[in-house]
Amino acid sequence: MFSGYREIITTRSIIACYVTHMQLFWISVAGGFGTGVRCLAGQWLNQMFGKPSPWSTFCINCLGSLLLPFIVYIGLRTDFIPVSTRNSITVGFLGGFTTYSTFNNECLHMFLEKSYVYGFAYLSVTVLGCLLAGFFGLVLAKWLVAI
Repeated sequence: MFSGYREIITTRSIIACYVTHMQLFWISVAGGFGTGVRCLAGQWLNQMFGKPSPWSTFCINCLGSLLLPFIVYIGLRTDFIPVSTRNSITVGFLGGFTTYSTFNNECLHMFLEKSYVYGFAYLSVTVLGCLLAGFFGLVLAKWLVAI
């Protein structure tokens, strides 16, 4: 079903990592924008949950995990997203938007507070949720490219 995806990712995206100074500038701008959007989304989600919660980080990371393979696949299989734009969105915006370090800190805090059940539940749900979101993003992209 996904034959060729790994080859595309390992060959073309490595080449796309060599960026010019101008591309690096736009990746940095997009990263700053992604960080700002993450901050606002986190605040909004915390209001939705009624208090600060690790589930806001979960939602943000799942959305980023869905978008990354979606954008990469479409960018590599079509001419719709130029390499420089794809780099700005994936490395820049989504790199700033998603946050492994916050996820790690929240898990660590749960374990240090001896909330082992919550810690393992959060860890498991996040890893599986992000994998499923990424898979769904890839399936969605493949479907759109086939249309």
